[in-house]
Amino acid sequence: MLDSLNLKLLGVPRLALGDRHLPALADIDVALLAVLALEGKKPRLQVAALRWPDADAAGAATNLRQRIYRLKQLAGRSVIEGQRSIGLPADLQHDMQDYPTRLGRDPHYGRGDLLGALTFPTNEVLATWLSGQRESLAQTRIRVLAHAAQSH
Repeated sequence: MLDSLNLKLLGVPRLALGDRHLPALADIDVALLAVLALEGKKPRLQVAALRWPDADAAGAATNLRQRIYRLKQLAGRSVIEGQRSIGLPADLQHDMQDYPTRLGRDPHYGRGDLLGALTFPTNEVLATWLSGQRESLAQTRIRVLAHAAQSH
């Protein structure tokens, strides 16, 4: 049986295989994993265009294929699966799964910013995506904590 993969997206991003933390992820790999963790399975070309908006479709697809291969080498197993559409393996756990429920149970859950201090100043498309995700997360946090406060 394969060791489970665990992805931390809140605070400093990291990937672990079982109880072993893998070497630090490149920002580009963090972005790729975050998109798939938060949005689920997506068409390969759409993910490539988000990460490499200035590249032509073939170049972006090649870059994506190389990043997926690099992640597989790092983890010793597939971290991203699929062909036309790609996603995370079913056994990969991440800290954004069931975020509202976890936060409702523990108001201190997930205190770190999504992807920590990462920014993508050279990729406006990805920077806008991350900003939107952070804003959505902040709104969810406010809503869940306000509901929890009213329940007590």
